[in-house]
Amino acid sequence: MSARMLAVLVALLILIGGGAAYYYQQQGVTATVQSLGKPLLPSIKAADISSIALREGADTLTLTRKDGRWILVERGDFPADPQKIREFVLKVLELKIGQNEPVAAADRARLQLAEHGKDGAATELQFKGADGKVLGTLLIGKKYFKGAAPDNIEAAPGDGRFVMLPGVTDRVYIVSDPLPQATAKSASWIITDGIAIQNPGSIEMRFRDGERWRVFREGKQGPWKLDPLKAGEKAEQSRLSSVAYGLYELKIADVAPLGITPADSGLDTPVTLIATGEEGARFTIKLGKLRKTDLYASIVMDDAPADKPRVPAKDEKPEDKAKIDKEYSEFLAKRSARYAREKSLSGYTVLLSMRSLTDILKRRDELLDKKPEPAKKK
Repeated sequence: MSARMLAVLVALLILIGGGAAYYYQQQGVTATVQSLGKPLLPSIKAADISSIALREGADTLTLTRKDGRWILVERGDFPADPQKIREFVLKVLELKIGQNEPVAAADRARLQLAEHGKDGAATELQFKGADGKVLGTLLIGKKYFKGAAPDNIEAAPGDGRFVMLPGVTDRVYIVSDPLPQATAKSASWIITDGIAIQNPGSIEMRFRDGERWRVFREGKQGPWKLDPLKAGEKAEQSRLSSVAYGLYELKIADVAPLGITPADSGLDTPVTLIATGEEGARFTIKLGKLRKTDLYASIVMDDAPADKPRVPAKDEKPEDKAKIDKEYSEFLAKRSARYAREKSLSGYTVLLSMRSLTDILKRRDELLDKKPEPAKKK
């Protein structure tokens, strides 16, 4: 074969190879374009989902529908927030592909989409039906930012998220929702309603070192009093009021894992708060160790008042009776539901925000009026 013929054959091979590469590249571009805007999980219906399993690093959390309510399995069936679950499910099922790119196995860890147990592992989300069968799985990776990533990626909301489907290991999808709820941290899923002691009549604090004090009043409009109060001392009314108002709404920040011991939570040597509401309900709250910005706590409610029949007012008109009876019945139903929820907290170790307890965790000396007495005239 002449040198000229060899050169021609080489040129043809290069041309054919380049054409093939261009063809396959165009096919890839076409497939990417065709996938834009398509649902990521098109075959799943929200009504069919009875369980949500999340695996994030070493943490696992299962949200299950049981007896008409959502619960956290790994937290002893602690109530989950149905509104958060509904919003999350709808967000995930409405996800559409915004971008579709090839990904090499070596790049998955960089996008936090590696397999479970490896560095840079994805957060795995599974939807399951009532029979336990998996309806769909989504691997959720790092946040996507349209521009340069901010310095604090964890705090930044993000413009979207990198995700993968488990059966498609060579493609990464970008969705426009950052999915902040996609986490196995229980604090993100619980019902945060704690207790509400409105118009308390008595509040007693018992500290670890033996110090005790009690704040109380007689009647809703009576002045607050401090016990003990030594000769020459005067309690500061605004500080006593702050103690009471601090109990109007104590929110739960998180629920502790099952099996946590009293020594681990600090509830073996607690600070104890005992409060009695105007209706007679009695609460005992024990406070333990600090975990970051929250305190481990146990809440026990007893002596809930029984429902009493409504006593009509002397000047009540007959035509108003039905309306007032209905309002009173609704009030009793709400109160009964609240007491039932508050009573159910006694089986758990929860965490209360330290910030919400600032006005309550006062030493007796901090409740006193320390204004200097005016100087006596000579």
